[in-house]
Amino acid sequence: MGETGSAVGELVVRGRHFLRCRGGTARKDQRCRRGLGAMLLTAVMYAFASWGMVANALFPDVMRVQDERGHAVVLRDPHVIVRHPGDAGALGAYFFTPWALGALWGLVMSALLAVALVLRTALEDRASHAGLEGYRDLASRVR
Repeated sequence: MGETGSAVGELVVRGRHFLRCRGGTARKDQRCRRGLGAMLLTAVMYAFASWGMVANALFPDVMRVQDERGHAVVLRDPHVIVRHPGDAGALGAYFFTPWALGALWGLVMSALLAVALVLRTALEDRASHAGLEGYRDLASRVR
């Protein structure tokens, strides 16, 4: 949550900048509109990831099947749209944040983070297939 909080704080600061970004050259206006759009998309991605966390009471930091806590497949809310909504939201936020902050070099790091996230999600998916009853059915219905 600390990383999300600091990113959201930075977006708020940048958002104030974009709201004052009126007038000036056409290039400045275009850059401001692009940054504001990216900021809004980043907020949407964080909201989608948060929705996934709220919908899954056992949303894990580290994936493991938690039989002792009644771990079961979540068949509601964002999980019927995408199997890993937290990861999907994070992936979008990774790519929109550098645009929102005006730091396009950050896209290099975004690509590295995306590779790591995709690998982690594949491992999580494999563990869920192996140990979580009903997951195969979910996987056949939801992307």
